[in-house]
Amino acid sequence: MLNKILNLQWQRIIRWWHSNPAIREWDDKLIEDISECYSSQAQLHILVDYFWRAHKYYLDPHKTRAYYPGFASMHGRAVDGLEGVSRTLPLWAAYASYEQSRGASSKVAAQMTVHLKRAFLNGTNSSHSGYWGDALDNEQIICEAADIALSLWLSRSFVFNEYSKLEQVQITDWLKSFLDKQVTDNNWHLFIALIDSVITNLDATHSFQSGAHLQRIHSFYISNGAYSDGPSGNLDFYNAWCFHYALFWIHKIHPSAVTWDYPKQLQEFTSWYQYLITQNGFTAYGRSICYRFAVASPLLACAMRNEGIQKEIALNANFHLWRYFVKEAGVSKGRPNQGLFHDDESVLDNYNGPASSFWGVRSLVMLASLLQENKEIPKVSNSLPSDKPVVLDLPKISINIQCIPKNKEVILYRRSFNETVIDNSYYQPLWKNKLREWLYAISFRGKPTTFVNLEKCSSHLQSYKAANIKSLGTKQGNT
Repeated sequence: MLNKILNLQWQRIIRWWHSNPAIREWDDKLIEDISECYSSQAQLHILVDYFWRAHKYYLDPHKTRAYYPGFASMHGRAVDGLEGVSRTLPLWAAYASYEQSRGASSKVAAQMTVHLKRAFLNGTNSSHSGYWGDALDNEQIICEAADIALSLWLSRSFVFNEYSKLEQVQITDWLKSFLDKQVTDNNWHLFIALIDSVITNLDATHSFQSGAHLQRIHSFYISNGAYSDGPSGNLDFYNAWCFHYALFWIHKIHPSAVTWDYPKQLQEFTSWYQYLITQNGFTAYGRSICYRFAVASPLLACAMRNEGIQKEIALNANFHLWRYFVKEAGVSKGRPNQGLFHDDESVLDNYNGPASSFWGVRSLVMLASLLQENKEIPKVSNSLPSDKPVVLDLPKISINIQCIPKNKEVILYRRSFNETVIDNSYYQPLWKNKLREWLYAISFRGKPTTFVNLEKCSSHLQSYKAANIKSLGTKQGNT
């Protein structure tokens, strides 16, 4: 026990050493640049430049971990650092690929390519000090390996194909070691299937073997393109930043892996989902709200397929979401903040660390890929589906949506509300938990205040700022 405590305290010191906050001027400049930006392409360049500059600041010498400042997770320093790399690799891969497709001589893209090559080799080498670690049942590294695999595929033409055969085998063997691991019975089945689809695409000797994982995912399907997060899980924005994001890439990388009509499900989902996004945020509902920047991902996925959603709608939604939250200082210290606006431990799940919120840049991965595949990109406008008075009743998923343009508001009502209300007094943190956190240097947060507890969800996000955040634990009746 003493050795474990000493090791964790050493991790605390390492985290502190690597995570001195980046220059404040970067944050101020980001807000200024985003406020004056009026195209999706320009916004992508501004955001990537900001995140890349900060990433180099926090990156460790092995290029396999990045130690961002913020509230620690329950996993410890090594996993928090891994997330700092694994969750940004897809963005570097997609952006570098986009820049190469433009024929541009990009210094940043060249740097990203070097970084990708080193990270994949060092991270999958068990003899290297920067090794990401072994595949283990039900461990967080499974989740991170899925992002690493997607990054490898996105950069395959200029990274994976440039490796020697021996180096390729080293990387794919590490990824293959995850395929027989046990996972939590929820969205985690997608991680194994995504890893498998990438290996199947890159390794001609490998056959896809994760059909059972995808069938389990299919069993979570409810209706209207929506999934519950497990057999008894919630229907929330995990549909956007996990289910449809992962299924889109699996279907694109290895189409025969998905045995049902996934494109039809995506269209059905976005047909009503598009109304939840406004120029001033979205109707926040569910856990892991720090992933909020990825909300427009399924719209961009649909636009990439040229089915169901016009590109203009998808681009407008993503543009205004990033613009709104950045202008509200929702990005700082080189990463999306750990809350709805600012860093807020009261809405943070214990599995979320300083870099977990980089799942939010999944929308930028989609955007870079969309820009790469389309030469003609519509100009950004202020037009969104939610600007029209609309009422949608979706009884099969127990949701009612009302767009009220005169109030510049969208309201989502949950027709069948039976959630247990969380006692927010926990977040006058108990001294025992604070002592444990100090002693073990990891999070002992309990269940946070989350937007799962709301029967009525409004797009007027300002009402959820810090002064009102405790009220989230109170049921709100339909009006």
